[in-house]
This record gives sequence, C-alpha cells and structure tokens, in this order.
Amino acid sequence: MALTITVNKEGVIGDLRYKVLTLAFDSSYPTGGESFTASDVGMDFFHLVDLGMDDGYHFKYDKTNEKVLAYYDDLSESTDAAQIQVANAVDLSATIDVQTFVIGI
Repeated sequence: MALTITVNKEGVIGDLRYKVLTLAFDSSYPTGGESFTASDVGMDFFHLVDLGMDDGYHFKYDKTNEKVLAYYDDLSESTDAAQIQVANAVDLSATIDVQTFVIGI
C-alpha cells in the first residue's frame, strides 16, 4: 500500500519551497520502507527531509531509494544494532502520524 500524505502548511524561502506534512502509514509496512518522492508532494527534488518520531518509532529518509524507513530502539542485548527496522507487514496505521518537514524545488 502507501503513505497517506497531508500537507499542513507550505511556503517559499528564497528560491526554495517548503512543506510541513503529516505522513500516515497503512496497515502493512513493507521491508525496505514506504515510497516517498518529491513528486508525491508536488516538488521536483528534495534538499532536506526531516522526519519526526511517533509512538516510540524513529523514521529515516533513504534519499537514494526515495523511501521512508521505520525503526524502533533495540532495548535488548540480543542484536548488534541500536535501532531495528520494523518487520515486514507490521500494521502501523493505528498509531503512526509522522510530522515531516521538506525543503526542495
């Protein structure tokens, strides 16, 4: 499925455009992240994607693959990573609304 994107505010700073967004996840997170491109929000290119945290989850933007990745903290000693990507098909729809700030052209 896909992210639901809500534009909360938008404007211009010099020759750049910005948007304040809410990203809502669907009921089946895919391994490798959810697609999120500049064209999804009416831009040609992202210079910056700043993703907030929600309900204990952290989010990163993979610029190369144009995806939003969801992680949670590893609070055990069973793995070597500080953060673990959310597993395939996990339902994030009930709690996750990520406040996001993008700057681009």
